Amino acid sequence: MKTASNSGNSLELLLPYQREWLEDQSPLKIIEKNRRCGISWVDSADSVLNAAPAHGWSNTYYMSFNKDNCRQYIEDAGEWAKKLGYAVSEVIEENEALLDDPDKSITTYRIVFASGAEIMGLPGVSRSLRSKQGTSSTRRRSLTTWRACCRRQKPLLCGAVAYG
Repeated sequence: MKTASNSGNSLELLLPYQREWLEDQSPLKIIEKNRRCGISWVDSADSVLNAAPAHGWSNTYYMSFNKDNCRQYIEDAGEWAKKLGYAVSEVIEENEALLDDPDKSITTYRIVFASGAEIMGLPGVSRSLRSKQGTSSTRRRSLTTWRACCRRQKPLLCGAVAYG
């Protein structure tokens, strides 16, 4: 399991299924979940550990069907970063123009680590991943949640799998 040397007891508080999720390093992780079971919360810890320089940092792009969930995920990641002892910015809210329609924009939320890695929350549409690339030394992860609530599920999942 990925751990931070200065994490204290923070990760020991996890329930068994949360610990399993955190320890799973599969390239594609799928779980059937209920609301308020803590999977998104523990996944935000996983994103922080993946952004940690000691692990060859990676950017994470989190997609959800609504802005409140995106913001909550980024805020949770920021809290985990602080608990685990990583330097991280406050939550940054931005409007980004779409590449295929510059007259339209999407709202994004992100935190940036001292390493340059970022965790960004995006709307749950596949085109929001466009232009989210890294350098050859940058690993990228894409996450989706609430897939059942998204109108166009197949393009969303295909976009995330192709990207990650």
